[in-house]
Amino acid sequence: MLSLKDQLKIIDENYLTGLANKGLVKRAQKELPESGIKIEFTESGMVAAFLDGTAVKIGESPQKFECSCPSRSICKHVLMALLKGKEIPAEKETPSDPEKAFAYVAAATPETLAKACGRSAVAGAFSKIDAGAGAEFDEGEILSIRLADSAVTVQFLPNSDLSEAICSCKRKNCPHKAEAVLHYIKFKGGSLAAFEPPEEREKGFEPPELVIKHVKSFIEEIFSIGLTSLPSNCGERCGQFATLCHGAGLAAFERFFLTAESELELFAKKSAAFQKNRLLSGFAQIYEGCNAFENQNGAALAEIKGKFRQSYREMPRMHVWGLGAFPWHSKSGYCGVTSLFYCQELERILTFGPARPAESESEAQKTIAQLWKIPAGWGIPAGIDSLAKSGLELSGAKISEGWRLSASESTLGTIKGASGLGLDEIQPVFLRDFSKISDLFSLEPDDTQTRYIIARVKRMESGEFDKISQTYISRIFDELGNSLALKIKYSKINETAVLNLEYFARNKITPDAFTLSLALSQENMETMEAAVFPVAVWTGDKLQNLGAEALYSQKEKGGFSKFFKELTKL
Repeated sequence: MLSLKDQLKIIDENYLTGLANKGLVKRAQKELPESGIKIEFTESGMVAAFLDGTAVKIGESPQKFECSCPSRSICKHVLMALLKGKEIPAEKETPSDPEKAFAYVAAATPETLAKACGRSAVAGAFSKIDAGAGAEFDEGEILSIRLADSAVTVQFLPNSDLSEAICSCKRKNCPHKAEAVLHYIKFKGGSLAAFEPPEEREKGFEPPELVIKHVKSFIEEIFSIGLTSLPSNCGERCGQFATLCHGAGLAAFERFFLTAESELELFAKKSAAFQKNRLLSGFAQIYEGCNAFENQNGAALAEIKGKFRQSYREMPRMHVWGLGAFPWHSKSGYCGVTSLFYCQELERILTFGPARPAESESEAQKTIAQLWKIPAGWGIPAGIDSLAKSGLELSGAKISEGWRLSASESTLGTIKGASGLGLDEIQPVFLRDFSKISDLFSLEPDDTQTRYIIARVKRMESGEFDKISQTYISRIFDELGNSLALKIKYSKINETAVLNLEYFARNKITPDAFTLSLALSQENMETMEAAVFPVAVWTGDKLQNLGAEALYSQKEKGGFSKFFKELTKL
């Protein structure tokens, strides 16, 4: 590693700006002549003294500094000391061969990079580059790598260390340094295969055999004591077991314990949303899974371990087109609005939407009304009702393995007008033959068993209301005569969507297409009969959200007469 004196000879104003900011650098340059600063190089770095009594100590690199002033971050005194140190001649010439000077960057390993930047940053960097992110390189005295999609620059000093890199984003847990290193390795012809995130349990955690033993003991304790006598920290213990199971590679167990933690919180609050049978049957299933694991039942092992839901990872610039949005309220005490977007680059549908706690239906109704309209995120001053019908350009977008977009503050979006896509332009998610619905689940099985599609409609039948299940049912047909039953369980939250479908039926209007949510429950796995919920409707290329926009007039609503009276009695 170069001495501090040699490093100071190399660093320029751009580097100092990356270390601090342009305004502070300019201020340091202006005040330097009157500062009366005196510096002295030592074996470990440099010390500086100012006329006003301020003292600065800099270690073996410009980033390792201490100042006696009140500032908690880099200050003008540190910058003045670095600028003064640059005036002292270097002891030797700076290496001019970038192949040698920055060989340590190209030679980074998964272990050294994880130590310098963190494992999650390395995983996110790999995912972003694998998705097509680009970078620009400047191999001068300082290696500068500009990340095209993030608009930030990462700088490396020659013959230094990965931890000494600086990034213009200034974030404490910067994800860009790892990405810059991987870009440079690829730029130099190296392979990134070793950096692909492995699907294995994290080191340092207990082995699955021991975790299974703890889990069984915990469940036996619960069933012997009973719910009413459980200690107050039982929910917290479920959260701890979720962490243990994650480390042991038991993803299915982890998800259950996270759910159990939420259920026990509802139980402690004496919430009506608490589901006793669901919680106890879940504990029983986990206990059976423990026995299967101990007996080495090979058929059950894969299901027991399950598959982890990956954290959000940053993706390159994307163009997405709104396909509609729908409100929801769960028995677990949450409500929200989920919007659907078609991504051109990925040729698939992504989901996005906020969730809020709401135990009662009336509370959920008020919350959802707000969520439709308040700014949804990405720096765009528009609610989901508008976003879900717009074309957007996103930079710094984060997306999960489950194809869900994050509302991260680092994501910036721009509205590019109305949705803009014609029905014929979204072929990868377009369904013309309704008999092929089961193929959507058999081809890409996952944990949620939920799919979203656009269905072209040839004919639509009059709807009916099932009083027993309190469900509105309307059947649509494709060009081949195959049918799908659109089903909406009535609630105040779904009332607008129900009345919109009834409006179509009574006026004999057949939309061109529907955006549909398809859900396959465990009970219907054998028959592959998915529940079909209508999200939005297409008339030509015009898109309207069934759950947010009343397509009927108030006068027409009154004309629903007996049908509407049946609904309002519920």
